Amino acid sequence: REAPTVFFSYSRDDSKFALRLAEDLKAAGASVWPDQLFMLGGQRWAHAVQDALEKCPRVLVILSPSAVSSANVMDEVTFALEEKKGVIPVLYRDCKVPLQLRSLHHIDFRTDYVRGLKAALKALGVEEPAEPSVPVPPTVPVQKERGLSEESASGLLSKFPTWTKVVIAVSGVLIVAALLYWAFGQ
Repeated sequence: REAPTVFFSYSRDDSKFALRLAEDLKAAGASVWPDQLFMLGGQRWAHAVQDALEKCPRVLVILSPSAVSSANVMDEVTFALEEKKGVIPVLYRDCKVPLQLRSLHHIDFRTDYVRGLKAALKALGVEEPAEPSVPVPPTVPVQKERGLSEESASGLLSKFPTWTKVVIAVSGVLIVAALLYWAFGQ
């Protein structure tokens, strides 16, 4: 079943975050409507936004200092609440949450994008986990019981700059030479 379309309400100052979130939600199967992805050349912005806002059963509002001071964002929120649409507040940056949104549970993206994305997907009824558009650092490879695996050992060495690898190699050769001299040269 397709998740209902959600209208994105955000400040232009937060466009980069809004579009990233929209793309990640869309990639996971959510049906989203951020204006920058659906506006056509020559289309009147106010008419297209009003039409989408009327048709979408939910509104995801991205909260930031710019958003809460934007008349357009606050008008969209007021319209959504008056029309009894589902409103999903997303806390993107620290700001004073508007009074009409304080009673609604918000999704916090301020410190953990992946956790926020999972919560947004759950709120939209999307079951599939999404891969974030910006890669998340890989976890440390698991070691075998005795020693490192070949892949993790080479991965460990690849993290060092070239000069460090040369110093390690030369040190190894000198140690082997000293051991051989001590064992056979006496």
